Amino acid sequence: SKHEEMTSANRQLKMEREVHQQEVADLRSELQNVKIKHERNVQELMKLLKQEKDDAEAQIRMLKMELLEEKNIVKTQCRQLEKIKIECDKLTEELTQNEEENIKLRRKCEFVKQELEKK
Repeated sequence: SKHEEMTSANRQLKMEREVHQQEVADLRSELQNVKIKHERNVQELMKLLKQEKDDAEAQIRMLKMELLEEKNIVKTQCRQLEKIKIECDKLTEELTQNEEENIKLRRKCEFVKQELEKK
């Protein structure tokens, strides 16, 4: 009887051990699958981040080129504006001289007219 109890208990322990071992094997397999899935997700995120970084860098390069072009346009327009200011100053000076000369000529004309009237 004791021998049968012992045999029965051993069978029971062996079955429980096998069940536990199967559960451990299942958990290990599940853990491995989760690790693989996690690694795939990490790789996918790294790929997306690299693409976003490349896109951002390309956009930065394009914006830098546009900025350089804009700066060159501004320089050119500043030079043109300076030339226009100089030309405007020359024309203003010329206008002032012409007005002064015109005033002198009118006075002279008026003087000659008065002289003619006296004669």
